[in-house]
Formats: sequence, C-alpha cells, structure tokens
Amino acid sequence: MKTKKQMRLSTIVLVLVISLIMPTFTSVATELLMDDAAIGEIGAVILITGSEIEIEYNAPVLSNAEAQGIFTVLVSGQPVEWEFLSYFNFGPYATRGGVVNVRLKEALDAGRPREERRDSQRFANTQNTRGPAAAARISVVAGGVTKTASWQAFYEEVNQGHMHMMYSWAAAGAGNATANSFSATNQQYTTQYLARQMSEGTNSFIGRSEYLNIPGVRAGLSFYVLGGRQSVYEAPAWRELYVHGVTADTYTRKTLPGTPEKPYVITTADEVMRHNSVIDANGNLVSRDLPPDMLPQSDATVETG
Repeated sequence: MKTKKQMRLSTIVLVLVISLIMPTFTSVATELLMDDAAIGEIGAVILITGSEIEIEYNAPVLSNAEAQGIFTVLVSGQPVEWEFLSYFNFGPYATRGGVVNVRLKEALDAGRPREERRDSQRFANTQNTRGPAAAARISVVAGGVTKTASWQAFYEEVNQGHMHMMYSWAAAGAGNATANSFSATNQQYTTQYLARQMSEGTNSFIGRSEYLNIPGVRAGLSFYVLGGRQSVYEAPAWRELYVHGVTADTYTRKTLPGTPEKPYVITTADEVMRHNSVIDANGNLVSRDLPPDMLPQSDATVETG
C-alpha cells in the first residue's frame, strides 16, 4: 500500500508528464484543423464596393468560422474585422473557380458612380480613381499566399428621382451587354438609360406624393437594378442571403425586398424593361416566350386605362 508521500510524488509526476505532452497534442490538433480547412487555393481578390470583397477560392467555404480560419484580411498592412457572406459557384463565378464573398466591418472610401437627376449630371464619377486606391490598400492572406486586391465597380450609374428623391442604382452588368438582346426586337440600351428608366418609372408610380415619400427618403430607400443575366443574389448588399448548395432560385428569382434595417430593393433589367427573357440555372437564354407572370391571363396582370 502506497504511503501518502508516494501518492503525492506520483501525482506530481503525472502533472509534469501532462504538462509536457499537452502542448504537443495541441500543436498537432491545430495543424490537423488548419490542414482540413485550407484545402483550396486563393486566386484574385476584387473589391466591388467600399465594403464587399470577392475572393477567388476553389473550395467551398460555408460559414463565418471556416472563413475566419482560412483568410486574414489586411487594410494598409493591418488586420481588420470582416464577416463572411456566402460562397458563389454558379455562372461566371464557377468559371472563376468559385468566389468567397466577405464584407469589411468599416467600409473604405471607394467613391461613387456618376450621379444624375433625370438627364442632368449632379456629381461626376469618383469611383474610377478612389476605387483602385482603396483596393490597393487591401490584401488577403490564405495558406501562406498573399494577394493584393484590384478594383472592379459593381455599380456604374446612379439616378435620383426628380420628384420622389430616392436613388436608383444600375449595375455595370445591366447595360451594354448581350444580356439585353433578349427581347424580340433585340433592343439594346446603356446602363445610364436603364438607371433613368428605373428612376422615372418609380416617379411615375409614386406620382407627386413628395411628402409621403419623406420617410422613405430619410430611411435611405433605394432601388438597385442588375443585369438580365445576373442573379439578384449578386447584389452586394444581400450576398449573405445566398446559401451554396441550398438556394434553388439563383436565376429564377427576380426581386429581393428591402427591410427596415436595409431598405434596398433589388430587381433585374428584365423586370424594369419588361423583356421576355427566360434563362436557365446558368444564366443562359432558353426561351423568348413570355414568363408566366407576364402573360395576359396571369394573376399578376393588372389591366389599366
């Protein structure tokens, strides 16, 4: 039978042994976790707004915890706070090998597109100079590889409503593209023209109720128009709504409603111009027939006049 002195000695030895082997176990476990997470390769890093960044990465990343374990985002050489939004691997993003979308906690000054009110310019485009300067400050580290960001503006035009005073933003992919040749007449239009149509169309819908619009204006209610071959989930403000492997209406959903916290309404060029485009899951034209909700017998059809 062990004496108390022998038991105390055994306990001390056990504690010493544990203290020696625990760091080794911890180190091995950490390396295994890192190896398990860092299974992809980082590609180009693109700043598309003052806060949203696209990181090309050829392996699915499905959670904020996973993303935080893989990537380190630096601004001017210093780590910054950011959040994971989604992983895109559809359409043009699949061609790029997959894209991880993240959002900076503190936005950078990347400028703004040209802003008009009707057909008169209010402010000149500043994102062509500020955007590249902001992107040059950003770098992303993954798997020991560091990539410096480049700038690619997501939005190209802004138009403020003449009477309702709310803003309509048009994505760079909304005009000047083959996506706008869906209509029977193959009508082409520019992003500038589309922004004007959206803004004036909203003005016609609301009418001269300027005072009724004040709460919306103060809340920042804005309208964002994407291209005919873009998914509404590509809108930077709402990229967190897309869930890789779960979202089934990537290209069939036509609008995203705003919320009190984020009063941003998203739609597509086809919805604004009422083109008869039907596209498949990859954004390719499959029919020139009118979608069901645009047919005369549709429940969504409203007779006017």
